Amino acid sequence: MIWLILLSLSLFQVAKSAYGPDLVDLSALPDIPAYSGKIYSGYLEINQNKSFHYIFVESQSNPSKDPVVLWLNGGPGCSSLLGLFKEHGPFIFPDGLSTFAKNENSWNKIANMIYLESPAGVGFSYAKSEEDLFYNDTLTTDENLIAVLKWFEKFPEYLANEFYVSGESYAGVYVPYLAVYIHNYNGKADAEKINLKGILVGNACTNYKFDCDPADLDMYWTHALYSPTTRANFEKYCPSQPSSQECQNAKSEALQNVVDVNLYDIYSYCYVNETTKKGAYNYIPFYKKYMEKFYPNRNNLGNLDCTDAYGAVIWLNKPEVQRAFHIFDNITLWQPCNDIVGNNYNVSWDNASYWAYPILIKNNYKILVYSGDTDGAVPTIGTIRWIQQLRTDMGLKTLKSWSSWVMNTTIGDYSSYQLKGFYEIYQGLTFVSVKGVGHLVPEWAGKEAFHIFNYYLSNKTYL
Repeated sequence: MIWLILLSLSLFQVAKSAYGPDLVDLSALPDIPAYSGKIYSGYLEINQNKSFHYIFVESQSNPSKDPVVLWLNGGPGCSSLLGLFKEHGPFIFPDGLSTFAKNENSWNKIANMIYLESPAGVGFSYAKSEEDLFYNDTLTTDENLIAVLKWFEKFPEYLANEFYVSGESYAGVYVPYLAVYIHNYNGKADAEKINLKGILVGNACTNYKFDCDPADLDMYWTHALYSPTTRANFEKYCPSQPSSQECQNAKSEALQNVVDVNLYDIYSYCYVNETTKKGAYNYIPFYKKYMEKFYPNRNNLGNLDCTDAYGAVIWLNKPEVQRAFHIFDNITLWQPCNDIVGNNYNVSWDNASYWAYPILIKNNYKILVYSGDTDGAVPTIGTIRWIQQLRTDMGLKTLKSWSSWVMNTTIGDYSSYQLKGFYEIYQGLTFVSVKGVGHLVPEWAGKEAFHIFNYYLSNKTYL
């Protein structure tokens, strides 16, 4: 296996130039649309065994004044370059295509964007040995904090800018964790403080009392994905007898019915059976571990590898692209997700990141949680439930009750304002739903995601 060959390398040889701010020669990047902004790519040394790769895309507006936003993809074990090249970078690979398209909804139109490949071993990030790929949430956050501090050492001119941490999926754990760690770091007397202002998370794993199960079974039922008989058995046995064989049978029946459904967006195309399969990836590999833990008698869910990264896989593995991005010579393979990291990650099923929200809210950080409402992996209903629990636990006031939000939409010659979702503002937290889109809102609803991002950064009153 190529990964094992790479990870067996014992020498940690790094080009000296990798440790300066690594401006990318855009003329050396093949096939990209015309782009005049500055992009940096390099490494942040965590310790003698690990270095995290980052790409920094300067704001197209006012880099010296605009916010700095760190983006983390989930997994655990998936590359944040998926966010850059599939979701909200200045040029992206649309689903099913291996050629770039200019992205009119790039988040760096209004913010400086950092894409960090974390933890070690993910994407182009370096790990000296396979033993360096074993992670949990606290170790990941310890090293993410080091990476952030190292990044500001490279780019000290941005220390005064507002700083935000953002991400999606399992980054719903990474992001609040890191925000709390930065908050604690800023409390040190000798710290050169980071101007942390808040967090932004999408379809975020947060609290497993509500996320995934039972939210997934409820979501599948309300979208007619399994039978009334199965639901009747589920409702009869699972609330009072969750360990019973009858409950397990009902769950297995329901899951078998969605075996051919794209769980990241139940109405979307699934790329798993196509010729581009080598570019399909499992965006949340921990979900398989979740199923094994909580549904030991489940049938095989082969549909998780439904999302498309074919264009990014082909392009990022071109030698000229890797040279232009200053990738270490001993790393030649880029994959959307590292299965070794994902399979060996110690997930905190009882902890997740719910604990972090009271700390962040009490310290007046700005929090926005958005959720695509056709996601079957981290369903919106679960997000709503943990937020309601948080409101109860903290006694949060509702500042704006449940309201619709709209955007001007054009189809052919017809143009009008159309419903895009709903939102509610609580004391310390805003929740936004996005109608008719799944797990990867910026990828599948770029205009809507940029609208939410702009609303968040601009402190607007209404979405």
